[in-house]
Amino acid sequence: MVRNWDTIRAILLKLETAETAHTTLTQGQVEGVAPQEAGYHMMLMNDAGLIEASISKSSTGDGAINAAIARRLTWDGHEFLDKIRDPSMWGKIKSKEPLAKLTLQG
Repeated sequence: MVRNWDTIRAILLKLETAETAHTTLTQGQVEGVAPQEAGYHMMLMNDAGLIEASISKSSTGDGAINAAIARRLTWDGHEFLDKIRDPSMWGKIKSKEPLAKLTLQG
């Protein structure tokens, strides 16, 4: 599956607007994004330390994600979201220009 920056940004923004420190954003609650894609991106961001999430993978070995629940942004997740708020930086990410200062980890 291809990494989709719009999906990453949508999940981070949705978590940031949560009313409590620990929420339950499921893979089916990311508007305009297929559940498998949302789950995959939650897994990527959890691996990168941007969010805390629980991921349940299929036991059949097909790589499918049965359930993904994002709970909160981490410190690095907040820092990364702050970086991609800037319209010029967001434009660079979407156009896949080389970004010396931007990493998935804070």
